[in-house]
Amino acid sequence: MSKSPDEKYKDLIDNEEIADYTYDPSMKYQLVLVGEKPIKTNFIVDIVKDLFFSNKGVMRLAAAYFFLMVLILRKNFENPVKFSELVFIKDISLSSIIINVFIIFAALSIIAFTFRKKIVTDAYFFIACLSYYFILTLWKNNNAYYSIGVIIILSIFVGFVLKKGYLKEISNPKKRTTIVIISLLFFAYVVIIGGLTVCRYLIYYSSCFDFGIFAQMYYYMKETLLPNTTCERNELLSHFAIHVSPIYYIILPIYYVFPSPVTLLVLQAIIVASGIFPLYKLCKKHNLTNAITICICIAYIATPALIGANFFDFHENKFLTPLILWFLYFLEKKKWLGMYIFMALTLMVKEDAPVYVACIA
Repeated sequence: MSKSPDEKYKDLIDNEEIADYTYDPSMKYQLVLVGEKPIKTNFIVDIVKDLFFSNKGVMRLAAAYFFLMVLILRKNFENPVKFSELVFIKDISLSSIIINVFIIFAALSIIAFTFRKKIVTDAYFFIACLSYYFILTLWKNNNAYYSIGVIIILSIFVGFVLKKGYLKEISNPKKRTTIVIISLLFFAYVVIIGGLTVCRYLIYYSSCFDFGIFAQMYYYMKETLLPNTTCERNELLSHFAIHVSPIYYIILPIYYVFPSPVTLLVLQAIIVASGIFPLYKLCKKHNLTNAITICICIAYIATPALIGANFFDFHENKFLTPLILWFLYFLEKKKWLGMYIFMALTLMVKEDAPVYVACIA
């Protein structure tokens, strides 16, 4: 019959191999070797050191400062004076800043103490406040060099907190959590980008070139199955005389059920965002960690080209990215049927699409 840990350690004490042992639910059994003096620590002193005189305390102080800066920037967001100019701070009291930072720091300290055994809240607050501050300043200061500096600084700090293990809850998420995050990214893109493009159309901000062409073309396709327009060359003309894009017929059944230009914009957002799923599968194929997979998927969703292109209304070119990603995935997995299907769909996008397939081949 096997001995319990208590019985084993009592035997070791009898044999003078260890001096003592303690039991901590979070650390299990902690041994004190013979010849070592037990270290007495003060519980309150340890907490004070951990909360205020450590990396966590520095991050909390920085989080409090950047949180206050965000509030100031938001309050003066419509101010034409740039935040980088000295005139911007003429009405800001230094004593008021110090007092408010102290108050925010105290509130964050209470939160940190409350959740100290579960999560390092300071790291999350620090990265969140710093990121939001940078977003606001980038919005106000449209400068390429400043943007590069922001990316470098933010990358350094994120790398620091990850290396220290302060973001362990998200640094290595479980597979189910990863799938949930990627699904949320997909829906966020569809709702935000799709919603904004629809609002853009509803307030008459979309131009005839090119959205008017495609709105009229789909009306003709619904009625006659022919991709005709009258505004592209001032006469009734097939759009395929300009660009050969049979891919348009793939979404025609949905347009037939919901015959509105809004349908085209929503479908476009869904198609572009769907590229996140083959990208996720490619990351798993190459055994990337869940954290890296999430970062890559966020980079895809946040790519300026994929976002900005939606605001030039509806175009078949945007279908290329998700179709090529699916094509690459099935090629990597050597699933030839899926590969040929998505290769054919890619070729249907436009007359120059075979160039992409040829480069991959």
